[in-house]
Amino acid sequence: FALGIERGKGYSRTALELLISDLFKKGTHRIEAEVYDYNITSKRVLQSLGFKKEGIKRKSHYYRTKYYDIFCYGIIEDDWKLLQ
Repeated sequence: FALGIERGKGYSRTALELLISDLFKKGTHRIEAEVYDYNITSKRVLQSLGFKKEGIKRKSHYYRTKYYDIFCYGIIEDDWKLLQ
């Protein structure tokens, strides 16, 4: 998400809640997300929505002369139902 001056107002979380709910209603079993290790806010949002960290792609994202890890998250329909 790129929200510019609207950052920090909860729009990403709200949009993700609606998207996740809609996907599971349509029969999706599992949703995955990847986040660069320096994106602390996105990791917190995913975790607050019930996503579990499932793995790390070590030093797999190159940005501004440095390699960063990519964190892999997932949520399954049963987990989502428990939170609702």
